[in-house]
Amino acid sequence: MLLKPAALRTDGRTYQVFLPHIISELPERHSKRPSQWFKAALTRLQGAPTELQELCTPKLISGEWNHRTDWISAFDALALLACSPDSYQNDDLINEIEDKTGLKLPVPPGKSKHEALFGGLLIETLKRISETSGRQFSVITQKHFNGRRYRVDFLVTLQGIKRNAPTKTYIIEFDEAFHAEKRQRERDIERDRWFRKHEKTMELIRVEHEHQDNWLKCLEGIGEPRPIEHYYAHCIRVASEIRSKTERVITGESSKAAYDPARNCCSCLLKRGKRRLNELSGIMQDLNIPFTATDRLFVTRRSPSKYGL
Repeated sequence: MLLKPAALRTDGRTYQVFLPHIISELPERHSKRPSQWFKAALTRLQGAPTELQELCTPKLISGEWNHRTDWISAFDALALLACSPDSYQNDDLINEIEDKTGLKLPVPPGKSKHEALFGGLLIETLKRISETSGRQFSVITQKHFNGRRYRVDFLVTLQGIKRNAPTKTYIIEFDEAFHAEKRQRERDIERDRWFRKHEKTMELIRVEHEHQDNWLKCLEGIGEPRPIEHYYAHCIRVASEIRSKTERVITGESSKAAYDPARNCCSCLLKRGKRRLNELSGIMQDLNIPFTATDRLFVTRRSPSKYGL
C-alpha cells in the first residue's frame, strides 16, 4: 500500500490527497526536487487533452498552486501523476488512488490510459521541430489499416531533413506495460509483420512508456522519429572516431563527447558518466554491434550497417 490512510480524506462528497505524501512516494530523482517535478508535471498538464484539464481544479491549472500546497483534490493528484516525468513509475499509485476514491482518469475510446498524453507530447515536439526547421508535419490518431483489422496509435508524416527530401511516413505505436505480456507481445509481432510486408513505405516505431521522455528528447534533437535503438547507436557514433573503412575506436577521451549534451542530442540515454566505456560496451552488446575491448573499444564497421556506423 503506497497511499497511507492519513494521506486521503473526504467530506462525503469529494476526496482530497495530501500532496507532500504523493511527492514522498515519487522516484528519488523527483522526490528530492519537488519544485522541478511539480513544474514539469503542471506544464505537461496544461498542454494535455481538454477532457483531462476540465476535471482538474482551476487553481491547479492556473498555476496558483505549487509543490508546497498541502491538500489537493484526488483528481488533481491523478492528473499530476499521469503527466509527471517518468509517469510509468507512478502506475501503482495512480491505480491505488483510483481504487480508493472511485475516480478514473479519462480514457478516450480505443486508447490506453497514457496514450492520449503521449500523443499530446508527440505533437508538441513535432511542432517545435517544425518551427525551427520549417518542415511540415501531420499526425493522425487511430488510423485503420487492412480493412479495420489493425488500428495504429499515431500515423505521422514529416518532411525530410535534407532540402527537397520527400515526406516520410511513420507508424508510431505507444506501448504501455501490458505490451510485455506474452499474449499481447504475440499480437504485436503479428501486426508488425503485416505492416512491414504490406506498408513498406512506412516506418514502424514502437515507443515503450518507460522510454517515452528520453525518446521525445532524442526525437527533438535528431529531428526524425527513429526506434530508440537508433538513438542509442547515435551515442556510439558520437563517442567514436573513424580509424579506417573497417573500424571505429572509442577511447576514454573520445567517449566524453557522447555524455556532453552540447555534442550529443541523445546524451539523456546515458547514465554512467564515470564508467563510460563500460556503459558503451553494454549498449553495443544489446544492439549486436561487433567490437573488441582492451583499454579502448574497437568497433567493427560493416557494409551495409544496420545503424550506419
